[in-house]
Amino acid sequence: MHVKRRLRRDGTPCAVNLWHQYLMEAYWSEAWTWQQGCDATCIGYVSDEALYAESTPRPRLKDFMVRLSVEWQDRGAVA
Repeated sequence: MHVKRRLRRDGTPCAVNLWHQYLMEAYWSEAWTWQQGCDATCIGYVSDEALYAESTPRPRLKDFMVRLSVEWQDRGAVA
């Protein structure tokens, strides 16, 4: 997934945030996999999607932030 770099007010690009890229790539990959499984199981009905979400919970960004922050620190990427 390519992330568009944000620009500062003066038009220069912001520094790349490797943690944010790592986190979002992992999260969006898992969210996409969940959505594909939901679409394959359900035929687009809201009630079917709710039942699917009960049996297979959606990935939550908070869970990824907590889990990956520990992994990120263990890798030595944080000073």
